[in-house]
Amino acid sequence: MHPAPPDDHSLLAEELVAVRGELVRADGKSAALLALAGAGFVLATTAQPRNALAAWLLGGALVTAACAILQLLFVVRPRLENGGFCLHAADAPLPEHDPDAWRHRELSVLSRIALDKFRLLQTAVNLLACALVLVLCARLADLL
Repeated sequence: MHPAPPDDHSLLAEELVAVRGELVRADGKSAALLALAGAGFVLATTAQPRNALAAWLLGGALVTAACAILQLLFVVRPRLENGGFCLHAADAPLPEHDPDAWRHRELSVLSRIALDKFRLLQTAVNLLACALVLVLCARLADLL
């Protein structure tokens, strides 16, 4: 005997929990990378390259890292939409609505936010990888 398929109400509730979990994951990853990238940025700015090639490579790494840090800041930046706690904070009356329609809308909004955050996070990780390669090349160029 097979279990009954979930109804739309419970499926929506599960999906809302899942997308909220993804938002927490994105923010946590971004916060950790932001701290790491910030520390690396500070260390890189104190480096004293010994030749022009190393200086150029280190400069490129700093610009790339700054772009990555900016992406990470966009991930952790609060997004104040016209729903959820923002609606309640304005003490606005709740419109008469179907709870499932509200859940669909909330799921759609939160899913878009999560997707945006993960795309920014992906770009930041790619930029940080490039910055790391440039820093390594700058250190090697210093040995020349």
